Amino acid sequence: MDWSTIMLIASLIMNALFLNIIVQQARDISVLRRKIIRIEPFRAR
Repeated sequence: MDWSTIMLIASLIMNALFLNIIVQQARDISVLRRKIIRIEPFRAR
């Protein structure tokens, strides 16, 4: 195993984890937004 290959694999793993975290957070934000949209009309009255 070459040092550059190890670094490449490590960076790929890091990118995969990072993307996973971003996707997860985006999902959480969309869920929160939906909840806020549901709550908002009641506050407006």
